Amino acid sequence: MRRFLIISILSLACINLQAREPLEHRVKFNVEWGTMCTTYTNHYFYYLPVEGGVVLDTENKYPFNFTGQIYLGAEFVCTPKLSASLLVGYAGVREKLLAYPILLRANVHPWGYGSNMPYFYGDGGIVVGTLQSVLDMNLGAIGHLGAAYRIPLGHGICLDFKAAARIINYHPDIKNSDGVGYLPKERVRNSQVFAVGAELSIGLSF
Repeated sequence: MRRFLIISILSLACINLQAREPLEHRVKFNVEWGTMCTTYTNHYFYYLPVEGGVVLDTENKYPFNFTGQIYLGAEFVCTPKLSASLLVGYAGVREKLLAYPILLRANVHPWGYGSNMPYFYGDGGIVVGTLQSVLDMNLGAIGHLGAAYRIPLGHGICLDFKAAARIINYHPDIKNSDGVGYLPKERVRNSQVFAVGAELSIGLSF
Protein backbone atom coordinates (compact mmCIF):
# COMPACT_ATOMS: atom_id res chain seq x y z
CA MET A 1 0.00 0.00 0.00
CA ARG A 2 2.79 2.36 0.90
CA ARG A 3 4.56 1.58 -2.37
CA PHE A 4 1.33 2.28 -4.27
CA LEU A 5 0.96 5.67 -2.59
CA ILE A 6 4.57 6.60 -3.37
CA ILE A 7 4.18 5.60 -7.03
CA SER A 8 0.90 7.53 -7.26
CA ILE A 9 2.45 10.68 -5.78
CA LEU A 10 5.45 10.44 -8.11
CA SER A 11 3.18 9.89 -11.11
CA LEU A 12 1.09 12.94 -10.25
CA ALA A 13 4.25 15.00 -9.82
CA CYS A 14 5.53 13.90 -13.25
CA ILE A 15 2.19 14.74 -14.86
CA ASN A 16 2.27 18.14 -13.23
CA LEU A 17 5.81 18.80 -14.45
CA GLN A 18 4.92 17.75 -17.98
CA ALA A 19 1.89 20.07 -17.95
CA ARG A 20 4.02 23.08 -17.12
CA GLU A 21 4.94 25.37 -20.00
CA PRO A 22 8.55 24.89 -21.09
CA LEU A 23 10.91 27.74 -20.23
CA GLU A 24 13.70 27.51 -22.76
CA HIS A 25 15.35 30.73 -21.68
CA ARG A 26 14.91 32.01 -18.14
CA VAL A 27 17.04 35.13 -18.67
CA LYS A 28 15.82 37.69 -21.21
CA PHE A 29 16.97 41.14 -22.25
CA ASN A 30 14.62 44.05 -22.82
CA VAL A 31 14.63 47.33 -24.66
CA GLU A 32 11.69 49.71 -24.35
CA TRP A 33 11.08 53.11 -25.86
CA GLY A 34 8.09 55.38 -26.16
CA THR A 35 6.46 58.65 -25.21
CA MET A 36 5.07 60.12 -22.01
CA CYS A 37 2.24 62.64 -21.73
CA THR A 38 2.56 64.57 -18.48
CA THR A 39 -0.90 65.61 -17.36
CA TYR A 40 -0.13 67.23 -14.00
CA THR A 41 2.99 68.62 -12.33
CA ASN A 42 3.75 70.44 -9.13
CA HIS A 43 7.12 71.94 -8.33
CA TYR A 44 8.41 73.47 -5.12
CA PHE A 45 11.82 75.14 -5.12
CA TYR A 46 13.19 76.94 -2.08
CA TYR A 47 16.83 78.01 -2.29
CA LEU A 48 19.42 80.69 -1.59
CA PRO A 49 20.97 82.02 -4.81
CA VAL A 50 24.66 82.93 -4.90
CA GLU A 51 23.73 86.58 -5.46
CA GLY A 52 21.96 86.64 -2.11
CA GLY A 53 18.35 86.63 -0.97
CA VAL A 54 15.82 83.82 -0.90
CA VAL A 55 13.82 82.32 -3.77
CA LEU A 56 10.56 80.45 -3.25
CA ASP A 57 9.09 79.11 -6.48
CA THR A 58 6.02 76.86 -6.44
CA GLU A 59 3.45 76.15 -9.13
CA ASN A 60 0.79 73.64 -10.24
CA LYS A 61 0.50 72.92 -13.94
CA TYR A 62 -1.56 70.81 -16.32
CA PRO A 63 0.87 70.90 -19.22
CA PHE A 64 -0.18 67.90 -21.37
CA ASN A 65 3.27 67.99 -22.91
CA PHE A 66 5.04 65.01 -24.45
CA THR A 67 8.51 63.73 -23.62
CA GLY A 68 10.45 60.62 -24.59
CA GLN A 69 11.86 57.68 -22.69
CA ILE A 70 14.04 54.65 -23.22
CA TYR A 71 14.86 51.72 -20.94
CA LEU A 72 17.29 48.83 -21.14
CA GLY A 73 16.99 45.86 -18.84
CA ALA A 74 17.36 42.23 -17.93
CA GLU A 75 14.46 39.93 -17.09
CA PHE A 76 14.28 36.66 -15.17
CA VAL A 77 11.39 34.33 -15.96
CA CYS A 78 10.47 32.92 -12.54
CA THR A 79 7.51 30.79 -13.64
CA PRO A 80 5.46 30.53 -16.86
CA LYS A 81 3.20 33.28 -15.49
CA LEU A 82 5.58 35.50 -13.55
CA SER A 83 8.79 37.36 -14.41
CA ALA A 84 10.87 40.09 -12.82
CA SER A 85 12.85 42.82 -14.59
CA LEU A 86 15.57 45.28 -13.67
CA LEU A 87 15.57 48.34 -15.95
CA VAL A 88 17.67 51.50 -16.26
CA GLY A 89 17.28 54.40 -18.66
CA TYR A 90 16.23 58.00 -18.99
CA ALA A 91 12.81 59.57 -19.10
CA GLY A 92 11.33 63.01 -19.48
CA VAL A 93 9.66 64.35 -16.34
CA ARG A 94 8.37 67.48 -18.02
CA GLU A 95 9.61 69.90 -20.68
CA LYS A 96 13.39 70.39 -20.45
CA LEU A 97 13.68 68.17 -17.37
CA LEU A 98 15.13 64.67 -17.67
CA ALA A 99 15.59 61.99 -15.02
CA TYR A 100 17.40 58.67 -14.88
CA PRO A 101 15.24 55.90 -13.35
CA ILE A 102 16.32 52.51 -11.97
CA LEU A 103 13.29 50.21 -11.82
CA LEU A 104 12.41 46.81 -10.41
CA ARG A 105 9.37 45.48 -12.28
CA ALA A 106 7.02 42.53 -11.73
CA ASN A 107 5.27 41.12 -14.82
CA VAL A 108 2.20 38.89 -14.53
CA HIS A 109 1.34 36.73 -17.58
CA PRO A 110 -2.05 35.09 -16.88
CA TRP A 111 -1.99 33.18 -20.19
CA GLY A 112 1.71 32.29 -20.14
CA TYR A 113 4.94 34.17 -20.76
CA GLY A 114 5.14 33.62 -24.51
CA SER A 115 1.42 33.74 -25.28
CA ASN A 116 -0.08 36.05 -27.87
CA MET A 117 -2.17 37.65 -25.13
CA PRO A 118 -2.19 40.64 -22.75
CA TYR A 119 -0.17 40.76 -19.55
CA PHE A 120 0.12 43.21 -16.66
CA TYR A 121 3.00 44.86 -14.82
CA GLY A 122 3.87 47.17 -11.99
CA ASP A 123 7.18 48.60 -10.88
CA GLY A 124 8.87 50.98 -8.52
CA GLY A 125 12.32 52.41 -8.14
CA ILE A 126 14.56 55.38 -7.65
CA VAL A 127 15.26 58.28 -9.95
CA VAL A 128 18.27 60.60 -10.06
CA GLY A 129 19.23 63.71 -11.99
CA THR A 130 22.92 64.55 -12.25
CA LEU A 131 25.96 62.71 -10.91
CA GLN A 132 26.13 65.25 -8.09
CA SER A 133 22.61 64.31 -6.98
CA VAL A 134 23.76 60.68 -6.71
CA LEU A 135 26.75 61.67 -4.58
CA ASP A 136 24.44 63.76 -2.38
CA MET A 137 21.94 60.86 -2.15
CA ASN A 138 19.33 63.25 -3.52
CA LEU A 139 17.07 60.50 -4.85
CA GLY A 140 13.47 60.54 -5.99
CA ALA A 141 10.88 57.81 -6.50
CA ILE A 142 9.05 56.52 -9.57
CA GLY A 143 6.36 53.93 -10.21
CA HIS A 144 4.29 52.47 -13.06
CA LEU A 145 1.13 50.42 -13.29
CA GLY A 146 0.26 49.17 -16.73
CA ALA A 147 -0.78 46.54 -19.23
CA ALA A 148 0.74 45.23 -22.44
CA TYR A 149 -0.19 43.11 -25.42
CA ARG A 150 2.46 40.59 -26.43
CA ILE A 151 3.13 39.34 -29.96
CA PRO A 152 5.61 36.42 -30.17
CA LEU A 153 7.93 36.81 -33.17
CA GLY A 154 9.60 33.41 -32.88
CA HIS A 155 13.01 32.24 -31.65
CA GLY A 156 12.25 33.57 -28.16
CA ILE A 157 11.68 37.16 -29.37
CA CYS A 158 8.53 39.03 -28.34
CA LEU A 159 7.14 42.42 -29.29
CA ASP A 160 5.09 44.29 -26.67
CA PHE A 161 2.73 47.24 -26.99
CA LYS A 162 2.42 48.92 -23.59
CA ALA A 163 0.28 51.52 -21.84
CA ALA A 164 0.84 52.63 -18.26
CA ALA A 165 0.19 55.31 -15.68
CA ARG A 166 3.30 56.84 -14.12
CA ILE A 167 3.90 58.77 -10.90
CA ILE A 168 7.22 60.40 -10.16
CA ASN A 169 8.49 62.38 -7.18
CA TYR A 170 11.79 63.91 -8.17
CA HIS A 171 14.39 66.18 -6.56
CA PRO A 172 16.25 67.92 -9.39
CA ASP A 173 19.39 69.97 -8.93
CA ILE A 174 18.85 73.72 -9.31
CA LYS A 175 20.95 75.62 -11.82
CA ASN A 176 22.75 78.84 -11.03
CA SER A 177 21.09 82.02 -12.24
CA ASP A 178 23.65 82.33 -15.05
CA GLY A 179 22.73 78.85 -16.28
CA VAL A 180 26.21 77.46 -15.68
CA GLY A 181 26.58 74.74 -13.08
CA TYR A 182 24.32 73.95 -10.15
CA LEU A 183 23.75 75.46 -6.74
CA PRO A 184 25.67 73.78 -3.90
CA LYS A 185 23.62 71.44 -1.76
CA GLU A 186 23.87 73.72 1.29
CA ARG A 187 22.06 76.50 -0.60
CA VAL A 188 19.07 74.32 -1.53
CA ARG A 189 16.42 74.04 1.18
CA ASN A 190 13.88 72.14 -0.91
CA SER A 191 13.73 70.99 -4.52
CA GLN A 192 10.82 68.80 -5.52
CA VAL A 193 8.85 67.98 -8.66
CA PHE A 194 5.80 65.73 -8.57
CA ALA A 195 4.42 64.58 -11.93
CA VAL A 196 1.61 62.30 -13.09
CA GLY A 197 1.01 61.11 -16.62
CA ALA A 198 0.42 58.30 -19.09
CA GLU A 199 2.93 56.35 -21.15
CA LEU A 200 2.69 54.59 -24.50
CA SER A 201 5.66 52.46 -25.45
CA ILE A 202 6.95 49.55 -27.51
CA GLY A 203 9.10 46.87 -25.97
CA LEU A 204 11.27 44.11 -27.37
CA SER A 205 12.18 41.02 -25.36
CA PHE A 206 14.82 38.59 -26.60
